[in-house]
Amino acid sequence: MKKKFRVYFSNTAYGANGVSIIEPLRVCYDNNGRHLPPVLINDDRYQIRDLAKTSTVWAGAFVKLRSDVPHIIDADNTERQIELADGDSIIEKCYFQYRESSNLIVWQNSKNTGSLSRAAEYMSRIFGGVVTLPQIQNQAELEKVLNGQLYEIEFDYARTHSMPLGGDIEWSQHAMDMMAPIEAAKARFMLRAPRGGSLAARAGQLARAMLGIAGTEKVRVRIRAEDDPIDLFMAPLRDTIELSIEGGYPQKAEALAELEAAYDRNRSFIGTAA
Repeated sequence: MKKKFRVYFSNTAYGANGVSIIEPLRVCYDNNGRHLPPVLINDDRYQIRDLAKTSTVWAGAFVKLRSDVPHIIDADNTERQIELADGDSIIEKCYFQYRESSNLIVWQNSKNTGSLSRAAEYMSRIFGGVVTLPQIQNQAELEKVLNGQLYEIEFDYARTHSMPLGGDIEWSQHAMDMMAPIEAAKARFMLRAPRGGSLAARAGQLARAMLGIAGTEKVRVRIRAEDDPIDLFMAPLRDTIELSIEGGYPQKAEALAELEAAYDRNRSFIGTAA
């Protein structure tokens, strides 16, 4: 059986200076081996497994470790629970590449496992500093919108749980200072021109900048007051791969080969080194 999966592309940023994850990843691998530590996030455990490096390209699986055991129907049409031994977990997984030379993650998306934002939260915990994984956007689609006049910009900001009160990330400090003391989880900001007018030309630059800021969940723009909002997060650079499913999972070798092919197909759009 074959199944199609979306592939997304993201850069990485770690700590106050927004450097790549290369160094903390190497340290974590040296200390733990190919299976990095599992982390509890919102009642589910997550882990990076089977991590390996070839030249400057890392590859591995991001997994969700489930303790909530589903039921099955056996050959006699009887429903029963799957029996697991103490400490056993059911695995949901997807595969990824991390390319050191271009600071790029190539990600096989899986709704059952978790998104890039969940992977960023996991890495923040095991690396001991805030990790963000801003997705690379489809610039052709974005430029059509952002190079023109805009009437309104609206964005949602979610306070990053792994960022401590008074965290030292400069570009998010002001929002943190407003939200953390009152234990606010989310904030919404709107910038709107006078009725019938437009925001200044720099508005497009602001919208672009918001797409790369940690905690930004949505960025919407309206060209005119009467128009419907355009969600800029709906334009990430993406590809599609088709994988064989055996035993309920894609096979590792095929998945990583298809991720490599997806990277090659989109290299000119990514604009990074090999």
